[in-house]
Formats: sequence, C-alpha cells, structure tokens
Amino acid sequence: MKSDDRKPRRNVHMKNRHMVGAVCFLLSCAALASSALAGDTPIRIGVKTFDGAMHSGAVLYAADTFLVLWQGKKAYDSNLVGRFATVFPVRAIGEIRFTKKGNFLSGLGLGVLIGGGAGALIGLASSGGEIGGVHFTTKGKAIILGVTLGITGGLVGGIVGAVKDRDEKVKISGSREAYARIQWRLQAGARYPHDPPLELRAFMQMQGK
Repeated sequence: MKSDDRKPRRNVHMKNRHMVGAVCFLLSCAALASSALAGDTPIRIGVKTFDGAMHSGAVLYAADTFLVLWQGKKAYDSNLVGRFATVFPVRAIGEIRFTKKGNFLSGLGLGVLIGGGAGALIGLASSGGEIGGVHFTTKGKAIILGVTLGITGGLVGGIVGAVKDRDEKVKISGSREAYARIQWRLQAGARYPHDPPLELRAFMQMQGK
C-alpha cells in the first residue's frame, strides 16, 4: 500500500518538474528572440557638426576616422547609396546623440512575461496552500500567482518602457579619443559592423575614405 501511495506523489513531482522546465525554456526562448529582434534594425543617432547642424540617421558603418549614416526614411537600398548615405569625418563631429525611445507595449509584454513566469515558478515550486483564505492546489496556486504577478509586472514594465525615452549626448569635439570610447556602441548597432558591401565601399572611396 505504501508503494502504491508513493506512485501518485512521484507522478505529481515529475509533472511539476516538467512544467518548471517548460516555463524556463519558454522564458529563455523569449529572451533570445527579443535579443535577436533588437539587433535587426540599425540604431538611429544624431550627429552634430561644428557648423551647428544636426544630422540624424541610421548607422551604416563606424570606421576609426569616420562615421557613415543612412539618412533616408526608407530601408537601406544599394541603388540609393549616393543619395542617402553621408560620411562624417570624426574631426567634423562635435557631438553624437543617442536616442532611447520609450515603448509601452514592449515594456508591458516583457513585464507580463517576467512576472507571469516568476509567479508560475513560485507556485509550482511550492505545494498547494491558502491564498486569501481560499485553498488552492499546486497548479491552481501557480496559475493565480502567475496571473497576479503577470499583471503587476506588465503595469510596471509598461510604465518603465513609456518613460525611458531620453537622449544621451556624447561630446566628441573632433577628438578621435572621445570617438573611440563609443565606437564599439556604434559598431554594435551598425548595419555593417565590419565589412561594408561593395557599393558602400565604392561610395566611401569617392568621398576620400
């Protein structure tokens, strides 16, 4: 009889372990997908030259002595390089401005994911019990905690995502040393971090680069 009593308990524990593993796997996949999507689009920055003009665009290529921006509203087009690509020598750059745009929906989704996943894990890791005077099974507790923390996390994430819109200004003043300190950020967000395509190389050569 004792061995028969232990089998259902073992099955429950195995199911709980599988559910915990599934939640962890889903959270990992979501994080990887989010990181991959974030790198698909080149970052947009503002370049202020010494004449006081501000030039905004997407980073195409960040070399040691110059920076190339795509200033077209449409996506990069190899046939329009001569029209929308602009080369800025470091010696002509007074300031570089990074714009971090807020995103309520992105923060909301991430908050729901983290809060809901954490709540489910806490519920599954603990045995059934009472919440607010009502008794719940382990699965029921996981669902309740997941929904509750998911809603809370979504609200917090949405608010944080909406208010994080701000500009970060980096003074270059034509200094290669100042530019070198942020070059890695520009390269990480560039459309072509290392090897620009032939048409862009030809364009840079025409510009004397």
